[in-house]
Amino acid sequence: MTTTIRKGVTYGPHGEVQSCLFCRILTKQEPGCIVYENEDVVAFKTIAPATENHVLICPRKHIQNYHSLSGPSGARLVRSLVDAGRIVLGADAVGAQWSFHIPPFNSIDHLHMHAIGQRETLGLINGLKYWEGSYWCKGAEAAINELEQTLDRPEPVATSCSTNIQPDVCTVQRSRL
Repeated sequence: MTTTIRKGVTYGPHGEVQSCLFCRILTKQEPGCIVYENEDVVAFKTIAPATENHVLICPRKHIQNYHSLSGPSGARLVRSLVDAGRIVLGADAVGAQWSFHIPPFNSIDHLHMHAIGQRETLGLINGLKYWEGSYWCKGAEAAINELEQTLDRPEPVATSCSTNIQPDVCTVQRSRL
């Protein structure tokens, strides 16, 4: 049987997810600096921060990318990601950027929102990379508005991230976020 590795995900011969980098981080099977989690979402430090306060926020449920979202349920999920981002960024949440890279410009095939505090410190390259309103980067508010105008599609068979929990690999103090 043939497997394919694409954007941090190993797919089986029928397109099923066999392994996912972000699922392994969320379940603490892979090193990652988790800074917040609840029953629905997990936030962790990115390996390539655009600012000093840049985190990724993912649903625990494996969702491939922004195009996998639909309707009011997708809008609710985006709101929950933003809510988690507000908690993580704290004071930096004022004026923060909440955005998704649109396929094919996403780096990992597990839905994740960039929560970027201190947006005014983005340099030229990162400013372009995270340019909301471009065809490669959609802001959370625009995503919510777009999703609310569509109907929910039937959900494909859900893929859950494994729940084999390992000890935390990173302890981050709130003041360092």
